[in-house]
Amino acid sequence: MTITPKYFPTNQGWTPTTACCSATSQPKCAGDATEAGQWNVAAWRQLHFQLTDPHYFQFQFSQGGSNLTATYHAQAQGDLDCDTTFSLYRYIGTVDTEYGVAAKGPIIVNEIE
Repeated sequence: MTITPKYFPTNQGWTPTTACCSATSQPKCAGDATEAGQWNVAAWRQLHFQLTDPHYFQFQFSQGGSNLTATYHAQAQGDLDCDTTFSLYRYIGTVDTEYGVAAKGPIIVNEIE
C-alpha cells in the first residue's frame, strides 16, 4: 500500500485578476456566484473559498513541498482608496512533525495604506 503525500491545494494567482480600483475606479470588486465564475477554479474549490458579495481585496494562494516540507502562502491585497498603494495581508503555513498545520500571521504591510 502506498500512502499519498500530504500537500496543500493547488496554486492560484490573484483573484480577481485585476485590482478592484483599476477596473472601476471604485474600491469594491463585484462578487461572483456563477457556476463558471472566477472562484470556480481548483484552488478556491479545494479551500471552499468564494466571495459572492462585493469586496475590497484580491486573493492569492501558493504552495510548495509535500509532507513535512509542505508550505503555503495565503494573501489578500486591496487598494481601499484607489491611490495605487495596496494593503497586504499574508498567512504562511507549514506542517509540524505530527503533520499538523501551523500558521504564522497575519503579516500586514500598509494596513491603512
